[in-house]
Amino acid sequence: MRKAYILAGISVFCWALGATLNKLLLNSGMTSPAVLFFSSVCAFLTLLFYNIKQKNLGQFRHYGIKDHGMLFFLGVLGIFFYNILLLPAMDLLMAQEAFMINYLWPIFTVLFSVWILKEKVTKKEIFFILLSFAGVIIMVMGSGGDGKDSSFLGVIYAVGASVCYGLFNVLNKKREEEKSLSIMYFYGVTSLLCFVILLWIEKGIATPSVYQLLGCALNGILVFGIAYTTWAMALKAGPVVKISNLAFLTPFLSLFFTRVFLKEQVTLFSLAGFVIMIAGTLCQ
Repeated sequence: MRKAYILAGISVFCWALGATLNKLLLNSGMTSPAVLFFSSVCAFLTLLFYNIKQKNLGQFRHYGIKDHGMLFFLGVLGIFFYNILLLPAMDLLMAQEAFMINYLWPIFTVLFSVWILKEKVTKKEIFFILLSFAGVIIMVMGSGGDGKDSSFLGVIYAVGASVCYGLFNVLNKKREEEKSLSIMYFYGVTSLLCFVILLWIEKGIATPSVYQLLGCALNGILVFGIAYTTWAMALKAGPVVKISNLAFLTPFLSLFFTRVFLKEQVTLFSLAGFVIMIAGTLCQ
């Protein structure tokens, strides 16, 4: 049990660094696809090394065309679309706001479970879902973006990212592949798609500075690679419900990092809205 909490704690710490690292990389002049490309490559290589060490790669022999097709789709939805929406949201909003709004994904997971998996939802759960959305509205009211239009667009991007991740969770729920192997697959797909975008839309891949490359390496290895792997290990080592609740410590720790490294003020609207949103999610 102690091992499970230690592993989960590592994941929470790494995920909480995500908003700060991504915001710093975007502020350095890198575009969203470039940040995602270099970070995903680092995550893919980290997980490749882990899976080689664990001798997991042989499992690919048992994958059929449908398995590869579904894994490709899930990689596009849960990693590529999720991050390609979340990164612009962080660019347009304060990192803390985008990261907090992103934590609507548990609510969308429930909604998609009702629609796709036909799970039942009570009137009380519907009330708490609406309470969570009210928390987001409060955060939007106090948005600190560069302007009204950009702030609203940033909110749309952040909500869109949470929709993608909520749907990803539901569709990925019944997949039985080794998690570290499937996550490696997802980042491989994301790296490929970002590579195409950089060549096609941005007309090439700009060579990152040492600072930018180090930031992407930390982002890819810690936030993308290690965090997801230790989280999967934690869920195997301890009770899922208790371990899963630890994920809600991430945004609070993220607030600390954005305050220290980005000098972002924790606004009253952001804090109040987030507390209401998390209360609705936990009660639901």
